[in-house]
Amino acid sequence: EITVLPRELHLTITNTSPAYGEMPRVKAEGLAKGDSATCGVILSDYGAAHTTAYADLSTLRVTDKKGNDRLGCYTVSSPERVSVSFRPRPLTITVRDASKTYDDTALSFDGYEITSGTLLTGDNLIAVFRDTLVDAGTKTNTPDLRIYNASGTDVTNLYDITVKSGKLTVEKRPLIIQAADSSFVYAGHPIDHPQYFVDGSTSLVSGHRLEVKSASTILDVGSAPNVLTFAVRNRRGVDESHNYSIFVKEGTLTVTPRPVTIHTESGVLVYDGTDQSLPVVTVENGVGDEYRAVNAATLRDVGSITNHLRVEFWRDGKNITSNYNITGYTFGTLEITPRPLSVRLDNSEKIYDGTPLKAGAFTVVPSPYTLPKGHTLTLEARGEVTFGSAPHTYVKNSARVTDEA
Repeated sequence: EITVLPRELHLTITNTSPAYGEMPRVKAEGLAKGDSATCGVILSDYGAAHTTAYADLSTLRVTDKKGNDRLGCYTVSSPERVSVSFRPRPLTITVRDASKTYDDTALSFDGYEITSGTLLTGDNLIAVFRDTLVDAGTKTNTPDLRIYNASGTDVTNLYDITVKSGKLTVEKRPLIIQAADSSFVYAGHPIDHPQYFVDGSTSLVSGHRLEVKSASTILDVGSAPNVLTFAVRNRRGVDESHNYSIFVKEGTLTVTPRPVTIHTESGVLVYDGTDQSLPVVTVENGVGDEYRAVNAATLRDVGSITNHLRVEFWRDGKNITSNYNITGYTFGTLEITPRPLSVRLDNSEKIYDGTPLKAGAFTVVPSPYTLPKGHTLTLEARGEVTFGSAPHTYVKNSARVTDEA
Protein backbone atom coordinates (compact mmCIF):
# COMPACT_ATOMS: atom_id res chain seq x y z
CA GLU A 1 0.00 0.00 0.00
CA ILE A 2 1.24 3.45 -0.89
CA THR A 3 -0.02 6.42 1.14
CA VAL A 4 0.56 10.18 0.77
CA LEU A 5 -0.29 11.94 4.01
CA PRO A 6 -1.54 15.59 4.31
CA ARG A 7 1.23 18.15 4.53
CA GLU A 8 1.20 20.46 7.56
CA LEU A 9 0.61 24.12 6.67
CA HIS A 10 1.41 26.94 9.11
CA LEU A 11 -0.29 30.36 8.71
CA THR A 12 1.12 33.54 10.31
CA ILE A 13 0.05 37.25 10.18
CA THR A 14 2.69 39.65 8.77
CA ASN A 15 2.75 43.44 8.14
CA THR A 16 1.24 44.22 11.54
CA SER A 17 1.86 48.00 11.15
CA PRO A 18 0.21 48.80 7.84
CA ALA A 19 -0.86 52.28 6.75
CA TYR A 20 -4.55 52.97 7.21
CA GLY A 21 -6.33 51.45 4.21
CA GLU A 22 -3.89 48.60 3.87
CA MET A 23 -4.42 45.16 5.46
CA PRO A 24 -2.12 42.75 7.32
CA ARG A 25 -1.00 39.84 5.16
CA VAL A 26 -1.14 36.06 5.77
CA LYS A 27 2.08 34.12 5.17
CA ALA A 28 1.78 30.40 4.45
CA GLU A 29 4.75 28.23 5.53
CA GLY A 30 5.21 24.55 4.56
CA LEU A 31 3.81 24.65 1.03
CA ALA A 32 4.94 21.96 -1.40
CA LYS A 33 7.10 23.09 -4.28
CA GLY A 34 4.98 24.70 -6.91
CA ASP A 35 1.97 25.28 -4.64
CA SER A 36 0.72 28.70 -3.57
CA ALA A 37 -1.76 29.87 -0.94
CA THR A 38 -3.96 32.94 -0.37
CA CYS A 39 -5.94 33.80 2.74
CA GLY A 40 -7.89 36.82 3.94
CA VAL A 41 -7.60 38.60 7.30
CA ILE A 42 -10.30 39.45 9.81
CA LEU A 43 -9.97 42.55 12.05
CA SER A 44 -11.65 42.72 15.44
CA ASP A 45 -12.45 46.48 14.94
CA TYR A 46 -12.27 47.96 11.46
CA GLY A 47 -12.44 51.57 12.63
CA ALA A 48 -9.79 51.45 15.30
CA ALA A 49 -6.18 52.51 15.12
CA HIS A 50 -5.23 49.58 17.29
CA THR A 51 -6.95 46.17 16.97
CA THR A 52 -6.30 42.41 16.58
CA ALA A 53 -6.21 40.37 13.40
CA TYR A 54 -6.44 36.67 12.51
CA ALA A 55 -6.54 34.62 9.35
CA ASP A 56 -9.95 34.07 7.78
CA LEU A 57 -9.73 30.35 7.05
CA SER A 58 -12.95 30.49 5.07
CA THR A 59 -11.02 32.33 2.42
CA LEU A 60 -7.97 30.07 2.41
CA ARG A 61 -7.11 28.76 -1.05
CA VAL A 62 -4.18 26.45 -2.04
CA THR A 63 -3.48 25.67 -5.70
CA ASP A 64 -0.72 24.03 -7.74
CA LYS A 65 0.99 25.47 -10.80
CA LYS A 66 -1.92 24.40 -13.00
CA GLY A 67 -4.46 26.02 -10.71
CA ASN A 68 -5.74 22.79 -9.30
CA ASP A 69 -7.13 22.95 -5.77
CA ARG A 70 -4.70 21.40 -3.32
CA LEU A 71 -6.22 22.58 -0.03
CA GLY A 72 -7.21 19.02 0.86
CA CYS A 73 -3.58 18.02 0.71
CA TYR A 74 -2.77 20.13 3.76
CA THR A 75 -3.48 20.14 7.43
CA VAL A 76 -3.82 23.74 8.55
CA SER A 77 -2.80 24.72 12.05
CA SER A 78 -5.08 27.20 13.75
CA PRO A 79 -3.41 30.66 13.48
CA GLU A 80 -3.01 32.92 16.51
CA ARG A 81 -4.50 36.40 16.85
CA VAL A 82 -1.96 39.19 16.58
CA SER A 83 -2.05 42.89 17.48
CA VAL A 84 -2.24 45.34 14.62
CA SER A 85 -1.52 49.13 14.73
CA PHE A 86 -2.44 51.18 11.70
CA ARG A 87 -0.11 54.00 10.68
CA PRO A 88 -1.95 57.28 9.87
CA ARG A 89 -2.64 57.75 6.17
CA PRO A 90 -0.93 60.97 4.88
CA LEU A 91 -3.28 63.55 3.46
CA THR A 92 -2.65 67.20 2.49
CA ILE A 93 -5.53 69.66 2.28
CA THR A 94 -4.90 73.00 0.54
CA VAL A 95 -7.42 75.80 1.15
CA ARG A 96 -7.80 78.26 -1.71
CA ASP A 97 -7.54 82.03 -1.13
CA ALA A 98 -10.54 84.34 -1.45
CA SER A 99 -10.86 88.12 -1.62
CA LYS A 100 -13.37 90.90 -2.20
CA THR A 101 -13.80 94.64 -1.83
CA TYR A 102 -15.17 95.83 1.51
CA ASP A 103 -18.99 95.91 1.55
CA ASP A 104 -19.72 95.60 5.31
CA THR A 105 -20.66 91.93 4.97
CA ALA A 106 -18.65 88.94 6.15
CA LEU A 107 -16.33 87.19 3.70
CA SER A 108 -16.17 83.41 4.12
CA PHE A 109 -14.93 80.72 1.75
CA ASP A 110 -15.05 76.92 1.81
CA GLY A 111 -12.99 76.10 -1.25
CA TYR A 112 -10.27 73.47 -0.82
CA GLU A 113 -8.69 70.49 -2.55
CA ILE A 114 -6.71 67.40 -1.64
CA THR A 115 -3.27 68.12 -3.05
CA SER A 116 -1.43 65.09 -1.67
CA GLY A 117 -2.63 61.61 -0.66
CA THR A 118 -6.09 60.16 -1.09
CA LEU A 119 -9.08 59.25 0.99
CA LEU A 120 -9.72 55.59 1.50
CA THR A 121 -12.60 54.43 -0.68
CA GLY A 122 -15.80 54.94 1.26
CA ASP A 123 -14.35 57.56 3.61
CA ASN A 124 -15.87 61.02 3.59
CA LEU A 125 -14.10 64.29 4.46
CA ILE A 126 -16.18 66.96 6.21
CA ALA A 127 -14.64 70.47 6.28
CA VAL A 128 -16.26 73.13 8.46
CA PHE A 129 -15.13 76.73 7.80
CA ARG A 130 -15.73 79.14 10.65
CA ASP A 131 -13.32 81.96 9.78
CA THR A 132 -14.92 85.17 8.46
CA LEU A 133 -13.64 88.67 7.75
CA VAL A 134 -15.67 91.89 7.56
CA ASP A 135 -13.18 94.75 7.83
CA ALA A 136 -10.39 95.50 5.37
CA GLY A 137 -7.36 93.32 6.00
CA THR A 138 -6.19 89.72 5.81
CA LYS A 139 -7.03 86.67 7.94
CA THR A 140 -5.99 83.02 7.86
CA ASN A 141 -8.77 80.67 6.75
CA THR A 142 -8.37 77.23 8.40
CA PRO A 143 -11.18 74.66 8.49
CA ASP A 144 -12.04 72.06 11.13
CA LEU A 145 -11.69 68.64 9.47
CA ARG A 146 -13.35 65.31 10.29
CA ILE A 147 -13.25 62.09 8.27
CA TYR A 148 -15.88 59.35 8.57
CA ASN A 149 -15.87 55.87 7.04
CA ALA A 150 -18.81 54.30 5.25
CA SER A 151 -20.23 53.11 8.56
CA GLY A 152 -20.22 56.62 9.97
CA THR A 153 -17.29 55.96 12.30
CA ASP A 154 -14.93 58.88 12.88
CA VAL A 155 -11.57 57.81 11.46
CA THR A 156 -9.88 61.21 11.53
CA ASN A 157 -7.16 59.87 13.80
CA LEU A 158 -6.24 57.35 11.10
CA TYR A 159 -5.05 60.18 8.85
CA ASP A 160 -1.96 62.30 9.14
CA ILE A 161 -3.53 65.52 7.90
CA THR A 162 -1.50 68.55 6.80
CA VAL A 163 -3.58 71.67 6.26
CA LYS A 164 -2.23 74.48 4.10
CA SER A 165 -4.43 77.35 5.22
CA GLY A 166 -5.85 79.87 2.79
CA LYS A 167 -6.22 83.62 3.17
CA LEU A 168 -9.31 85.76 3.40
CA THR A 169 -8.59 89.26 2.10
CA VAL A 170 -10.92 92.25 2.17
CA GLU A 171 -9.61 95.14 0.09
CA LYS A 172 -10.32 98.72 1.11
CA ARG A 173 -13.26 100.20 -0.79
CA PRO A 174 -12.11 102.94 -3.16
CA LEU A 175 -13.87 106.27 -2.82
CA ILE A 176 -13.13 109.29 -4.99
CA ILE A 177 -14.45 112.63 -3.75
CA GLN A 178 -14.37 115.93 -5.62
CA ALA A 179 -14.29 119.04 -3.42
CA ALA A 180 -16.45 121.79 -4.89
CA ASP A 181 -15.27 125.11 -6.32
CA SER A 182 -16.73 128.33 -4.97
CA SER A 183 -16.29 132.09 -5.23
CA PHE A 184 -16.96 134.63 -2.50
CA VAL A 185 -16.83 138.38 -2.04
CA TYR A 186 -14.29 139.36 0.63
CA ALA A 187 -16.04 139.18 3.99
CA GLY A 188 -13.37 140.10 6.51
CA HIS A 189 -13.21 136.62 8.06
CA PRO A 190 -12.05 133.17 6.95
CA ILE A 191 -14.52 131.36 4.69
CA ASP A 192 -14.79 127.65 4.04
CA HIS A 193 -16.92 125.69 1.61
CA PRO A 194 -17.33 122.06 2.77
CA GLN A 195 -19.30 120.99 -0.30
CA TYR A 196 -18.38 117.97 -2.42
CA PHE A 197 -19.68 115.15 -4.57
CA VAL A 198 -18.71 111.50 -4.86
CA ASP A 199 -17.32 110.43 -8.22
CA GLY A 200 -19.83 108.18 -9.97
CA SER A 201 -17.25 105.44 -10.49
CA THR A 202 -17.14 104.79 -6.73
CA SER A 203 -19.73 104.58 -3.99
CA LEU A 204 -20.31 104.25 -0.27
CA VAL A 205 -21.68 101.07 1.23
CA SER A 206 -25.44 101.31 1.67
CA GLY A 207 -26.22 102.94 5.01
CA HIS A 208 -22.84 104.68 5.28
CA ARG A 209 -22.43 108.43 5.16
CA LEU A 210 -19.62 110.92 4.75
CA GLU A 211 -18.68 113.40 7.45
CA VAL A 212 -16.44 116.39 6.74
CA LYS A 213 -13.71 116.43 9.39
CA SER A 214 -11.90 119.57 8.26
CA ALA A 215 -12.11 122.16 5.53
CA SER A 216 -9.52 124.67 4.39
CA THR A 217 -10.37 128.36 4.52
CA ILE A 218 -9.56 131.48 2.55
CA LEU A 219 -9.53 135.05 3.84
CA ASP A 220 -7.96 137.50 1.43
CA VAL A 221 -8.56 138.17 -2.25
CA GLY A 222 -7.09 135.46 -4.46
CA SER A 223 -7.45 131.70 -4.90
CA ALA A 224 -6.58 128.72 -2.71
CA PRO A 225 -7.18 124.96 -2.82
CA ASN A 226 -10.39 123.70 -1.25
CA VAL A 227 -8.93 120.86 0.82
CA LEU A 228 -11.39 118.63 2.67
CA THR A 229 -10.83 115.61 4.91
CA PHE A 230 -13.48 113.02 5.62
CA ALA A 231 -14.64 110.27 7.93
CA VAL A 232 -17.09 107.54 6.93
CA ARG A 233 -19.68 106.51 9.49
CA ASN A 234 -22.17 103.66 9.50
CA ARG A 235 -25.79 103.73 10.64
CA ARG A 236 -24.69 103.55 14.28
CA GLY A 237 -22.26 106.43 13.89
CA VAL A 238 -19.21 104.16 14.13
CA ASP A 239 -16.18 105.32 12.14
CA GLU A 240 -15.58 103.02 9.16
CA SER A 241 -12.91 105.17 7.50
CA HIS A 242 -10.27 102.44 7.88
CA ASN A 243 -12.28 100.31 5.45
CA TYR A 244 -12.07 102.89 2.66
CA SER A 245 -9.29 104.14 0.44
CA ILE A 246 -10.34 107.78 0.16
CA PHE A 247 -8.90 110.03 -2.55
CA VAL A 248 -9.99 113.66 -2.43
CA LYS A 249 -9.60 115.90 -5.46
CA GLU A 250 -9.09 119.50 -4.41
CA GLY A 251 -11.48 122.22 -5.45
CA THR A 252 -10.72 125.94 -5.70
CA LEU A 253 -11.82 128.73 -3.37
CA THR A 254 -11.78 132.25 -4.80
CA VAL A 255 -12.27 135.58 -3.03
CA THR A 256 -13.00 138.70 -5.07
CA PRO A 257 -12.62 142.34 -3.89
CA ARG A 258 -15.46 143.79 -1.86
CA PRO A 259 -17.04 146.88 -3.47
CA VAL A 260 -17.25 149.79 -1.05
CA THR A 261 -18.02 153.51 -1.25
CA ILE A 262 -16.15 155.99 0.94
CA HIS A 263 -17.94 159.02 2.40
CA THR A 264 -15.68 161.62 4.03
CA GLU A 265 -17.18 163.59 6.89
CA SER A 266 -17.91 167.32 6.94
CA GLY A 267 -16.81 169.26 9.98
CA VAL A 268 -16.08 172.67 11.48
CA LEU A 269 -12.83 173.12 13.36
CA VAL A 270 -11.60 176.12 15.33
CA TYR A 271 -8.43 177.81 14.10
CA ASP A 272 -5.40 176.71 16.16
CA GLY A 273 -2.50 177.96 14.09
CA THR A 274 -1.67 174.54 12.64
CA ASP A 275 -2.61 172.56 9.55
CA GLN A 276 -5.79 170.69 10.43
CA SER A 277 -7.54 167.77 8.73
CA LEU A 278 -10.67 165.70 9.28
CA PRO A 279 -9.69 162.06 8.52
CA VAL A 280 -13.09 160.63 9.40
CA VAL A 281 -14.97 158.52 6.89
CA THR A 282 -17.95 156.23 6.61
CA VAL A 283 -17.32 152.99 4.69
CA GLU A 284 -20.48 151.91 2.92
CA ASN A 285 -20.71 148.08 2.63
CA GLY A 286 -17.61 147.60 4.76
CA VAL A 287 -16.92 144.70 7.11
CA GLY A 288 -15.25 146.47 10.01
CA ASP A 289 -11.60 146.36 8.99
CA GLU A 290 -9.35 149.13 10.29
CA TYR A 291 -8.99 152.02 7.85
CA ARG A 292 -6.41 154.74 7.61
CA ALA A 293 -6.83 158.08 5.88
CA VAL A 294 -3.97 158.89 3.51
CA ASN A 295 -3.18 162.24 1.87
CA ALA A 296 -5.99 163.97 3.75
CA ALA A 297 -6.65 167.55 2.77
CA THR A 298 -5.42 170.12 5.34
CA LEU A 299 -6.43 173.68 6.13
CA ARG A 300 -4.61 176.12 8.42
CA ASP A 301 -6.39 179.45 8.14
CA VAL A 302 -10.04 180.35 8.45
CA GLY A 303 -12.04 179.23 5.46
CA SER A 304 -13.32 175.96 3.92
CA ILE A 305 -12.16 173.30 1.46
CA THR A 306 -13.38 169.97 0.09
CA ASN A 307 -12.40 167.19 2.52
CA HIS A 308 -10.34 165.14 0.04
CA LEU A 309 -8.47 162.06 1.21
CA ARG A 310 -7.63 158.47 0.25
CA VAL A 311 -8.38 155.39 2.36
CA GLU A 312 -6.26 152.31 3.00
CA PHE A 313 -7.44 149.23 4.89
CA TRP A 314 -5.25 147.43 7.43
CA ARG A 315 -5.34 144.28 9.54
CA ASP A 316 -2.74 143.29 12.15
CA GLY A 317 -0.21 145.71 10.68
CA LYS A 318 -0.73 144.51 7.10
CA ASN A 319 -2.09 146.62 4.28
CA ILE A 320 -5.13 144.74 2.90
CA THR A 321 -6.51 147.45 0.62
CA SER A 322 -6.40 144.95 -2.26
CA ASN A 323 -9.34 143.18 -0.59
CA TYR A 324 -11.53 146.12 -1.53
CA ASN A 325 -12.77 147.68 -4.72
CA ILE A 326 -13.35 151.34 -3.83
CA THR A 327 -16.04 152.23 -6.31
CA GLY A 328 -16.15 155.92 -5.40
CA TYR A 329 -15.73 158.70 -2.89
CA THR A 330 -18.18 161.35 -1.77
CA PHE A 331 -16.39 164.24 -0.09
CA GLY A 332 -17.54 166.44 2.73
CA THR A 333 -16.31 169.96 3.61
CA LEU A 334 -13.61 170.99 6.05
CA GLU A 335 -14.17 174.45 7.54
CA ILE A 336 -11.95 176.44 9.89
CA THR A 337 -13.64 179.16 11.99
CA PRO A 338 -11.97 182.04 13.87
CA ARG A 339 -10.63 181.23 17.31
CA PRO A 340 -12.55 183.13 19.98
CA LEU A 341 -10.35 184.78 22.63
CA SER A 342 -11.43 186.39 25.90
CA VAL A 343 -9.24 189.19 27.30
CA ARG A 344 -9.37 190.62 30.80
CA LEU A 345 -7.97 194.18 31.30
CA ASP A 346 -5.90 194.09 34.45
CA ASN A 347 -5.99 196.71 37.21
CA SER A 348 -2.76 198.61 37.89
CA GLU A 349 -1.62 200.80 40.82
CA LYS A 350 1.47 202.49 42.26
CA ILE A 351 2.51 205.03 44.86
CA TYR A 352 2.31 208.58 43.71
CA ASP A 353 5.63 209.70 42.25
CA GLY A 354 4.61 212.70 40.21
CA THR A 355 4.51 210.72 36.94
CA PRO A 356 1.38 209.37 35.21
CA LEU A 357 0.37 205.69 35.52
CA LYS A 358 -0.57 204.42 32.06
CA ALA A 359 -2.99 201.52 31.29
CA GLY A 360 -1.86 198.53 29.20
CA ALA A 361 -1.71 195.33 31.28
CA PHE A 362 -4.12 192.53 30.23
CA THR A 363 -4.57 188.75 30.50
CA VAL A 364 -5.92 186.25 27.94
CA VAL A 365 -8.53 184.21 29.78
CA PRO A 366 -7.53 180.48 29.27
CA SER A 367 -11.06 179.12 28.92
CA PRO A 368 -12.37 178.04 26.56
CA TYR A 369 -9.48 178.95 24.26
CA THR A 370 -5.96 180.16 24.80
CA LEU A 371 -3.55 181.68 22.36
CA PRO A 372 -1.91 179.02 20.18
CA LYS A 373 1.71 178.32 20.95
CA GLY A 374 4.04 180.93 19.40
CA HIS A 375 1.27 183.50 18.90
CA THR A 376 1.26 186.96 20.52
CA LEU A 377 -1.74 189.27 21.21
CA THR A 378 -1.33 193.08 21.32
CA LEU A 379 -3.94 195.73 22.31
CA GLU A 380 -3.87 199.53 22.24
CA ALA A 381 -4.88 200.49 25.78
CA ARG A 382 -6.51 203.74 27.00
CA GLY A 383 -6.27 205.27 30.45
CA GLU A 384 -3.77 207.51 32.27
CA VAL A 385 -3.70 209.07 35.75
CA THR A 386 -1.10 210.95 37.85
CA PHE A 387 -2.98 210.74 41.11
CA GLY A 388 -6.29 209.05 41.85
CA SER A 389 -8.14 206.59 39.55
CA ALA A 390 -9.13 206.52 35.88
CA PRO A 391 -10.93 203.95 33.64
CA HIS A 392 -8.80 201.21 31.91
CA THR A 393 -10.10 200.63 28.36
CA TYR A 394 -8.67 199.72 24.94
CA VAL A 395 -9.08 201.06 21.44
CA LYS A 396 -11.72 199.11 19.51
CA ASN A 397 -10.34 196.94 16.68
CA SER A 398 -6.83 197.51 17.90
CA ALA A 399 -6.26 193.83 18.81
CA ARG A 400 -3.56 192.16 16.76
CA VAL A 401 -2.30 188.54 16.86
CA THR A 402 1.05 187.67 15.35
CA ASP A 403 2.97 184.42 15.18
CA GLU A 404 6.70 183.88 15.47
CA ALA A 405 7.15 184.08 11.74
